[in-house]
Amino acid sequence: MRFILVTIVALALVGSVSAPDMLWAETAKIEVGEPNPIKTNLERMVGKSVTLKLASTEELSGIVAKVGPDAVQLSQLSGKEFYDAVVPLEKIVALIVRTRG
Repeated sequence: MRFILVTIVALALVGSVSAPDMLWAETAKIEVGEPNPIKTNLERMVGKSVTLKLASTEELSGIVAKVGPDAVQLSQLSGKEFYDAVVPLEKIVALIVRTRG
């Protein structure tokens, strides 16, 4: 009887610990109904990881730090964590984000 009670309590604790972990998964929702969807979605992604595909076919990955009227600042660039980049919005051909955890 004691073993069953301990098992039930342990399962309850594991279930309560696992559920909040799912809330921390980084997910994003992309919208395309705005006049400038790249800028609008970048503004929603401040503080989150994104990958930008540029007109030069290069890709930059990092965390969106700021979005201005003409450019976006990425911090903690992938592979260059101590560097930031400022990318003109007109040079971005695609915004790639993780949408499922």
